Amino acid sequence: MNPSLTNMSGKHVVIGLLSGSHLGDVLCTTPLPRLLAERYGWEIRITEHRSTRGVFVNNPHIAGFQDIPGEPLYPRLRGRGHVIQRLQQGFGLPVDPWPQPELYLDEREIQWAKEEQRRWPQDRPACIISTRVLTDMGHFNFDQVDWAALAEEWSRHCTIVQPVMTHAGLYQDQIAMLAVGDVPTWRSETILPGAIVYRDLSLRQYLSLFAVADYFCGGTSGGAHVAAAFRCPSLIIVWHKLLAQLSFPFRGPHLSTGSFLYPQHHFLEADRVCRGSTDHLAIKQAVRLLVQTKAENIQLSSQSMNLRTCHQPLTSHHRILRGRRGRLVRLPLSYA
Repeated sequence: MNPSLTNMSGKHVVIGLLSGSHLGDVLCTTPLPRLLAERYGWEIRITEHRSTRGVFVNNPHIAGFQDIPGEPLYPRLRGRGHVIQRLQQGFGLPVDPWPQPELYLDEREIQWAKEEQRRWPQDRPACIISTRVLTDMGHFNFDQVDWAALAEEWSRHCTIVQPVMTHAGLYQDQIAMLAVGDVPTWRSETILPGAIVYRDLSLRQYLSLFAVADYFCGGTSGGAHVAAAFRCPSLIIVWHKLLAQLSFPFRGPHLSTGSFLYPQHHFLEADRVCRGSTDHLAIKQAVRLLVQTKAENIQLSSQSMNLRTCHQPLTSHHRILRGRRGRLVRLPLSYA
């Protein structure tokens, strides 16, 4: 039975925003066009917005963009699990056991990412580290995180790649995704020693870099969702209140908590990596656990991962991480 929609004309449906236009919010809605079209045969359009255009471009399951509010999505959340899964339940759709945002890179974007990758050392994996959080407010204390200590430990295993998100290109793409009141909280980003630094990236270039990355390290930000779209094993720095809520099965109305429960994510409490009180042993254990888990349990997934691009699979870097439990929060493969 088709769900009743407020913005539906015949089989023409306009999908709106979730709770805001932040990058992560938009990414959590990306599986809907494919699933709704497959399930109900609808023609899907997306609410016109700078952030939605940046994310949904190249998506073969949408018919375009339309300048109207679209179907409200937040009231559609049902059940438990990741926000992606709760939206699927709200629309009466099959629930994916592994929640995953969907990004579609075209051949030009894939080629650009591969060319950049060739400039990196070829004998080491690459870890994208993002020291800026798009929802970074003072009380989250991410500006106090000892990113240099994290980068030092990661550099023992990987080449560090750092997209600097507060520089012109990406910052201008992202500024429309922030509430006006958030903008003054942005500070100069911490440049990591020895990192390959990218400035003036467009949003699409930023997304494309994850196609050739082996790991991600950052806060509860848009980057965490992008990494999940490519099933990139990730170490996510979280504030302690959120960490205390990261348990399964997730229940409750809180959108932010349920949006970061991706199976390939490990979590480390921000309080343990703050400048002046950095727990170097905790960082060492966290990074080594993630690297060791991937090394022991990698499964090449060119057939099973079903990463969706317009023209071709991405690269052999895209793998499924199925790890054992450790001291960090570890997520089960299926928790719908």
